[in-house]
Amino acid sequence: MEWFSESYKVFSELKEILQASFLERKRRLHEMPKKAGRLLWWPFTQHSLVAEQSITLIDSRYGENFAVHKVQSEKYAKDCIVQQFDACASWWTQGPSAILQAELAREVGYTAGRFGHVMYPENVYEPALNCAELLLQGVGKGWATRVLFSDNGSTAIEIALKMAFRKFASDHGFLPERSERGSGKLFPEFKVSMCC
Repeated sequence: MEWFSESYKVFSELKEILQASFLERKRRLHEMPKKAGRLLWWPFTQHSLVAEQSITLIDSRYGENFAVHKVQSEKYAKDCIVQQFDACASWWTQGPSAILQAELAREVGYTAGRFGHVMYPENVYEPALNCAELLLQGVGKGWATRVLFSDNGSTAIEIALKMAFRKFASDHGFLPERSERGSGKLFPEFKVSMCC
């Protein structure tokens, strides 16, 4: 008991620091939806239709769930962090398990430390080549012969559509074909032009 009495001041100060930190975090959480609506541009969103209270405030993510901040009652300002199933994960990540998420984080950290940012056009590096081979042997087996890497989904779709239009135009005789040196075979020449 003597130890506790001697330590009371330290624990009281620690309690005050923790409470102040919690109250500051709570204040930031309450401000985030309003700030987000004012400062962020969300793709695929009609912003004038997004009500502040409908913005999902994600505190963290682990396993198959988000930890989401909710204000359960405006009258009593009852805040809580609740678990919410990540129903959108299949769009982007296929919802990897908690064990796989940790493994992915380690691999991404290792790769980022080794390569940083590497420009991709007309370059190759081993992780990208290994990934392409795995994709072609797996989900692409039997129908794909090449892999397109992009930094985001919308750019990937844009490029894929341009490639599909180009292929259609070539198949229907709208584009001239070129021959590969020495092979005698004709191949459609695909070029993607980017404009701003």
